[in-house]
Amino acid sequence: MAGPSRRLLLAAAVLGSCLQPAPAQSHIALTPDPPPAPQVGGAVTLALQPPQSLAVCTWYRAAESVSSAEILTYVQDKGQRNGPSYTGRETGRPDCSLHITGLMLNDSSPYFLWMPTTGSKITVTLAVYGMLSQPKVTLPNPMVVENRTLKLTCEAPSRTETLLWDHDGYVVVPGGRVGLSPGNRTLTVQGVCRDDAGNYTCEVRNPVSHNRSHPVTVTVAYGPDAATVAPPGPLDRAVGSALGLMCEAGSVPAPRYGWFHNDTELSGAGETLNLTELGWGQQGTYRCVVHNPVTGLTAASRPLDLRLWEMLLQPKVISSNFTVVENRTLNLTCEAPPSTETLLWDRDGSVLVPGGRVELSTGNRTLTVPGVGRDDAGNYTCEVRNPINTVRSKGVIVTVIYGPVAAHITLTGPLHPLLGDNVTLTCAADSFPAPQFHWSHNGSDLVPALTSAVLSLVLRGAEQTGVFECHATNPHTGRRATTSVSIGLGPGLGQQAGSLSGGTIAGIIIGTLVGLGLLVFVFYYFWGQSKRHSKKPVQTGSRTPVAPHGPDVTRSGPLKQEEEVSYSSVAFRAGGLQTPRPQGPAKADTTVYAEVKKNSRGCCNPDREVPAQPGGVVGLGRLEGSLQPPAMGTRPWGGILLAAAVLGSCLLLVLAQTHITVTPDPPPATVVGGAVTLTPQPPPQPSLVACTWYRAGEFEIFTHRPEGGATLSHGPGYTRRETGGPGCSLRLGGLRPSDSGPYTVLLGMPGNGHSISVHLAVLEPLDPPAVTFSSDTMLENKTLELTCEAPEGAETLRWLHSDSILVPGSRVRLSPRNRTLQLRQVSRGDAGDYQCEVQKGISHIRSRAVTITVIYGPEIVHIIPQGPLALPAGEKVNLTCMADSVPAPQFTWSHTSHMVPAQTSTSTGAVLSLVLMGMEQTGIYKCCATNPRTGFIATTSISITLGSGQGGPSLVAGVVAGVALAAVALGGTLAYVLFRHCRRKTPRDSKEPPQVYENLPSPACMGAVAQPGSSLDPTYQTLQLGAGDLYQELWT
Repeated sequence: MAGPSRRLLLAAAVLGSCLQPAPAQSHIALTPDPPPAPQVGGAVTLALQPPQSLAVCTWYRAAESVSSAEILTYVQDKGQRNGPSYTGRETGRPDCSLHITGLMLNDSSPYFLWMPTTGSKITVTLAVYGMLSQPKVTLPNPMVVENRTLKLTCEAPSRTETLLWDHDGYVVVPGGRVGLSPGNRTLTVQGVCRDDAGNYTCEVRNPVSHNRSHPVTVTVAYGPDAATVAPPGPLDRAVGSALGLMCEAGSVPAPRYGWFHNDTELSGAGETLNLTELGWGQQGTYRCVVHNPVTGLTAASRPLDLRLWEMLLQPKVISSNFTVVENRTLNLTCEAPPSTETLLWDRDGSVLVPGGRVELSTGNRTLTVPGVGRDDAGNYTCEVRNPINTVRSKGVIVTVIYGPVAAHITLTGPLHPLLGDNVTLTCAADSFPAPQFHWSHNGSDLVPALTSAVLSLVLRGAEQTGVFECHATNPHTGRRATTSVSIGLGPGLGQQAGSLSGGTIAGIIIGTLVGLGLLVFVFYYFWGQSKRHSKKPVQTGSRTPVAPHGPDVTRSGPLKQEEEVSYSSVAFRAGGLQTPRPQGPAKADTTVYAEVKKNSRGCCNPDREVPAQPGGVVGLGRLEGSLQPPAMGTRPWGGILLAAAVLGSCLLLVLAQTHITVTPDPPPATVVGGAVTLTPQPPPQPSLVACTWYRAGEFEIFTHRPEGGATLSHGPGYTRRETGGPGCSLRLGGLRPSDSGPYTVLLGMPGNGHSISVHLAVLEPLDPPAVTFSSDTMLENKTLELTCEAPEGAETLRWLHSDSILVPGSRVRLSPRNRTLQLRQVSRGDAGDYQCEVQKGISHIRSRAVTITVIYGPEIVHIIPQGPLALPAGEKVNLTCMADSVPAPQFTWSHTSHMVPAQTSTSTGAVLSLVLMGMEQTGIYKCCATNPRTGFIATTSISITLGSGQGGPSLVAGVVAGVALAAVALGGTLAYVLFRHCRRKTPRDSKEPPQVYENLPSPACMGAVAQPGSSLDPTYQTLQLGAGDLYQELWT
């Protein structure tokens, strides 16, 4: 080669030698044993990547080729030649890699590889890690005043790669008031608040170890907050009682307390001020003052007023006379103790209010009722009150004397008994006390004189007829009332001659009603018959052509009542007979028609015929069939199905969208201390290369690679509480409030990587609140007060009564922040369960229900059965007294006899049982209901007299008579119906004998009988009439 060609080849060789270092793109890979990083005592291999075939290579423990730092030179086919820096732990390999065993910390250094044949030079740095020692947290002062600055320093060992701060188990993240120095060695918190108090630790990490410091406790000094005194005022206490006052104020450290009474400081008192045997000199105003020596702040409570009272003694009701004549004036005075603040008057459990005839003096000490009426009688009490107790006087009975009025005799006249009848007349009058009676006959007093309320006599003759008068006198009022009855001879006792008893009248009414009912039934029956007969078909005047008979089709059952059929014309003929046939059974060649059968309408098919059945009955066809869907090509179904298919494909695309499911453990929500699993949906494809989870979009938690044994590598967002699961899921345990925020998973697939995000909210569980009260029983019209004891930091949302939300109104009052519920003028409808509901953040919870009972009554007192009662002698009666009251009332019965006005008997219990043996048990029975809790009393009464009782002989006889009349009317009606029925069955006389009809084929225009499955409407097959036929009845 000469000339230019040689020069070109030389240039190409030179250029080729320059291009040889192109493998400088190569690098040295470190392979620790064990992984994940070189550590003291382990081994590491430094290998050229990608591998190359080199004749000679030299390793140096330095950043360049220094002869004193040469470790070894490896020559192919000759082996290893050691240099000055060789320690006996290094080994060269044919691929020019360097393997070092027994690693020590001083092995950490740059390593230089020189390849003489190619002139390549590559440097790599080896870092050998050892186990980290425990770090230590230092701070200048463990107590920091609120709103000052907190600074903490972590003394970390060398070889620390990562340093994290922890506050009460939560990782501290810089931001807001929190700052970290470079390397995180110093933690600074500006404007310290109370929540910054707690335990702090620092944690150091490198690839092969981690260690945590001992916790240091930081105390935040604050307060005192607003001071309050419990119990709140104003306070009312009895003289001689004890009282304890407690001062409450939020403060760290605990403050110093001071107490003042009427602005005079009390010595020796701390957080609690105890007052024993209260005296009049201890009334006044109290307040407490608290001081924090660290913050230098002082707070004082609001003044609290203390008032002292004496315990009330029982008052007494006095009067000049507790027995008052009607229309006179009643005066009652209440002797009340001097500490009385309020005085109330009560009659029979009802509070008396000034107005009308009721007058009260100043202070209510005297009650005056002018123009006393009978309703003013009863039990009177006065009640005295002050803020510490209530006392009621003993009841005094006020009696109102009146009458007699409304005198009457139990048997109303005129009376017409028969000779020899025993007549008993009972005189009664409304009077208190019970009046005195005497009788007169025809204007003259009876001899001997009769002073009883009952007059008994046996009618012996006309001398015992006439007018009998009863005179009732009240010796206290001086009043007199008279009534009379006329007795004459007649047909019976207790009714006028010719009159009807009540029982007879009742029987006549019953019989009349039954008779009217039967007449309505007969009319309806024959009207129905006439309607059926009016449906006879009309005779056609022409003969109908006959079609040939078709195949035999029979019906599976008779026509049902609800089956609707349509009729065609019906024609008859005489079966080919030219002369009337004699009466008698039909011959073999004739057919007697038992019923007219259905045929098909709208199908004119002369080739189908219906043969006659034995006995002349034409068979029926059963209608069968099914609804078939219309063809796609002839109906709009095709378009509808096409639209549905398109819509379904769209829905499939929507459902294919990806998301992350949040599964809390335990359910139903993610709460502090629990766990949660985040799972991508739908599950990743099998071709998934790797998935990476991020916290807050930038802090990597871990990367999961399913291939090669499913490796998991941690990132800076890993807190040792995260684990990977199937389907690339993330499980996070030991949840904290700081775990709330966005989470993102990056799914890596060949050519199709994408990410999915979800926001996680961690809730702090709330302790349930408690409802407190002074008493769970409340008198009606009093004030109920409930308090909701809620956890710290929670807000009272609402109050509920029997699961219904209470809204502030005229009677419902709520304190600021809704902590206290006040219900004024409590009524019985306010009884039930009460709850309060509180909220903190987005968590809310209800308290346990407390049951409030409202005490009231008694009211609506009544006796069952209702009176007045007139009972025969010897009959037993049970009187039941009932009243609306909570708690259940106590019942007392009393009886005042008309015969012995001065005698009174009592009984206890809601039921009074008695057997009426004589007049001494008649009269007024009074039930008195008392509620021991309210002190109220309510009464009612019933009158019992001797009489015939209910359902006497006349009533029974009348009912029997009425039933007999009804039975006669029923029998007559049934007999008439049977007679009409038998007459219709008997053939009527006729000049011509009845015709016997035979089957005819159906006319050609009518078509064949409907076959099973046919959808044709059924009609009746045509029957043709012969000449000279006689129609009697045609039944459809």
